[in-house]
Amino acid sequence: MPRASAQQAAEGTGARFARPAGSTACPCRRGLTPREFEVARLVARGLSTAEIAADLFVSPHTVRGHLKGRLR
Repeated sequence: MPRASAQQAAEGTGARFARPAGSTACPCRRGLTPREFEVARLVARGLSTAEIAADLFVSPHTVRGHLKGRLR
């Protein structure tokens, strides 16, 4: 069975939810960029750095950089 895409894994259901016009970013993100938040959610789901990199079409170094910037 194929793995879910990064977006599906990040959202858990595969459904995209539209925000109302004029709404602000989710307060649960606490200053994370959308990409940092996506990487953090995938880590929380148990994906490895290599799996996240493959799903997001970036290098493992880039994934680590997204995480390292927020763990300082």
